[in-house]
Amino acid sequence: MIYPLIILSLIGTTVSLQCNVLNTIQGLSTMACPPFVYQCMKFTCDSNGMTSVYKGCNDLSNPPVSCTSLLTNCMAINGKGKCHTCTGELCNGVVRASFPFILLIPSLLLFLI
Repeated sequence: MIYPLIILSLIGTTVSLQCNVLNTIQGLSTMACPPFVYQCMKFTCDSNGMTSVYKGCNDLSNPPVSCTSLLTNCMAINGKGKCHTCTGELCNGVVRASFPFILLIPSLLLFLI
């Protein structure tokens, strides 16, 4: 009798995936993905020298914002589209600036002198 209660309590505590959302209207924000959506995505479309970026949940049940539909729309304007998906919390986040390792060498030499 206690097992059904445990199962029901686990169902109610499901935590949804958090993704960054970026579009031209709302800017950058975060959102909880709908249940049963386990991927964040970043889509870029290069067309006529312009790059459009969309970030969000890769929700296949919501065709206007799924990678497949965005790619189709991008190709319709003679663009080249790329969709990158990931499964971690906020994994489609802002681009992190990489610090070239070679720049550390002069800093280390100055520190050691």
